[in-house]
Amino acid sequence: MTIQDQLKQQMKGAMKSGDTELRDNARVLLSEFVRVDKEVDDDQAREILKSLSKHEKENLKRTGEEKGPYLELICSFLPEEISPEVIKRWIEENVDFSKLGNKMAAIGIASKHFGSDADGNVIKEVVLGM
Repeated sequence: MTIQDQLKQQMKGAMKSGDTELRDNARVLLSEFVRVDKEVDDDQAREILKSLSKHEKENLKRTGEEKGPYLELICSFLPEEISPEVIKRWIEENVDFSKLGNKMAAIGIASKHFGSDADGNVIKEVVLGM
């Protein structure tokens, strides 16, 4: 079941149970998906959710709040980000810097391997620190 389908199921369940907050938050997320395409695949959905998460965290920082129900819903569909330690270990085990033209080429290799599960800026920081 895709992320979009899971979100639709949660919205239906919220409607049946009378949970208006979850229903409304799910509707907002689904409308963001539809803005991109009627049916989004999981990779597209994760990218949308990551962007929304980033903006929501910035908004919450400004207001001094911790984590609201909207952000919790978004995060429930996102995988936990890979730590810098795991990224560094993978690079050390799988990237031979002597075969690369420059150190920065390792960023592309690691980004391709981790995909959307790792923040590109974290990968860049790890490589620059090696």
